[in-house]
Amino acid sequence: MWKARGNDLQIDEGDYGVALPFVVKGTTLTAADCMRFVFMDGQSGETVLEKSFTDIQNNTVLFILTQEESAQLPGGAYVYDLEWYQDGVFQCKLIQNGIFKVVA
Repeated sequence: MWKARGNDLQIDEGDYGVALPFVVKGTTLTAADCMRFVFMDGQSGETVLEKSFTDIQNNTVLFILTQEESAQLPGGAYVYDLEWYQDGVFQCKLIQNGIFKVVA
């Protein structure tokens, strides 16, 4: 089950296939835009999973994990960044060091 409070996210271990909408405010996104989520181990800072989305509609990114991606995130504490790319060029981090918890 997904839970969101501000930029802090929480899921149950093994969750996948459920869409979590991220609405981007302050800019208008186009077909040339890509949003990349980077999940890092909360202690070592090592990247655990990266996932990109290009099908952005109405400034909304539908974040969905596959079963295989969810398996890469065992129970524990992570941090994540949400990066914005336009035409393949990095623009900025819309979220930096957001909290992401996976509850076992």
